[in-house]
Amino acid sequence: MRFDDFFTQYHDLTVQLLQKQKHLSDLPDGYISEKKISGKSYSYLQKRVNGKMQSRYLSAEEVSVVRQALSLRNQLQEDLDSLSKWIEALEKAAKILDSSLLHQMISLKQCMQMDHLPVNIRKSSLSFANAMLALEGVVPKPDAISHLVAWSEGRNSFSEGYQAVLNKYNLAVGHTL
Repeated sequence: MRFDDFFTQYHDLTVQLLQKQKHLSDLPDGYISEKKISGKSYSYLQKRVNGKMQSRYLSAEEVSVVRQALSLRNQLQEDLDSLSKWIEALEKAAKILDSSLLHQMISLKQCMQMDHLPVNIRKSSLSFANAMLALEGVVPKPDAISHLVAWSEGRNSFSEGYQAVLNKYNLAVGHTL
C-alpha cells in the first residue's frame, strides 16, 4: 500500500514546524514591564531563567519593536502547537495504517531536525558521536564518516548519509528521505 500524499503532508508540516521553531528561537522571550523611578518611566524585557528573574532595559525606540516581536512570538507558538497536533495525528494514523510508514516518517523528522542544527553545533555533535563510538569500540565505515563530515560542514543533508547507509545494508523501504 502506498501513502505518498500522507508522507508528503507529513514532510511539509515538519518543514513548517522546523522553520517556525527556528524563527521562534530568534525572537525575544518574556514580557515588557514598566517601572517608574523618580517620576520617569523605564521599560524592561523580563523573563524567568532557571527560577531567577532576568531583566534587560529597553530604550524608548526598542519598546515597540520588542512588543511586536513578542506578539509575533505568541502567534508562532500558537502555530507550533497546531502543527505539532497535526503531526502527532498523522503519526498516530500511520501507526494504525502501516508501521513501516510510521518508521519512515519518524526517520524523516529526525533527519530534518539534524539538518536544522547550526553548523557549529553539528561539529560538536559529530565530535560527541565519535567519542561515544570510540568508547563502545565501534569503528564507523569510511563512507559513513565522509557523509557525516560533509553534513557537519553543511555540504549535504543528514538524510543523504542516512539513506546511503540504509541502501548499503538493504534496509531502505518506501520513501527516499
